[in-house]
Amino acid sequence: MKIIITGATGFIGRYLVLFFSERKFPVVALSRNPQKAKNIFPPHVTCLPWRNMDTASWLDELDGPVAVINLIGENIAGALWSKSYKQKLRDSRLNSVETIVQAFQQAPGRGHLLIQASAVGYYGNVRHKVDETSPAGSDFLARLVVEWEDASKTLEAVGVRRILARLGVVLGREGALRKMILPYKLLAGGPLGSGKQGFPWIHIADVARAMLLIIEHGELDGVFNFVAPQTVTQKEFSRVLGKVLHRPAWLPAPAPLLKLLLGEMARTALLSGQFVEPKKLLAAGFRFQFPELKKALEDILK
Repeated sequence: MKIIITGATGFIGRYLVLFFSERKFPVVALSRNPQKAKNIFPPHVTCLPWRNMDTASWLDELDGPVAVINLIGENIAGALWSKSYKQKLRDSRLNSVETIVQAFQQAPGRGHLLIQASAVGYYGNVRHKVDETSPAGSDFLARLVVEWEDASKTLEAVGVRRILARLGVVLGREGALRKMILPYKLLAGGPLGSGKQGFPWIHIADVARAMLLIIEHGELDGVFNFVAPQTVTQKEFSRVLGKVLHRPAWLPAPAPLLKLLLGEMARTALLSGQFVEPKKLLAAGFRFQFPELKKALEDILK
């Protein structure tokens, strides 16, 4: 099966392109900067331009069984949540999904698959454990994720298998973890606020391996929580991270200060959390390479 990856030069996209190409899958990397993609990836990876609402550059790639992995979405923590930035968060997600829906509708075929990146923010701020059957939350992020997921519903009518990958915090050498470790290097690491909020996480290697499992098993569809089975609080995550880095985790970031500096983003994205279980992945027989946080961080930071 051919693998088409949008947002291919981002943190997760780069890993997936190399992961699938190393396993001899034909891979197409879609990027707003295809020249950058060509400089990053091996010659056998096809690099094509991505433009919202324009499928002309890559529509011919839908010529057989294809899995499209859509990773496009403006960074939630990329800026303060002004009205205009919140609109940017929404537009980046919905426009990319609409573009892919148009492509599949123009080139219908048997065996097509969409793996749509989503987020555990769907569940809102919850203190109890949740799984794929749990209801959506009501804050801005939860409403955004619901709209994001619903945007691809029409694909079911044209026979496209649809996976919604609700990602926790993806841990790797780049991405969020790279920003998290800076305070620890300055001996000022610690939890955010009380630290009691859930911190759903997953090693990037398990993200790729879970997607491979889904691609290879055509009977799987619907929502999957892409999180490790070990649930931890923000405080526990900070303690383990400090231990792996051999740095103290003694200095909490005060909630009032975070709210003052970052406003709604702090309340919804940093001081809130979820305790998420990957029930459907486990039921499908998936074995996590990194089910425990300490081993995951040691692998990444060694």
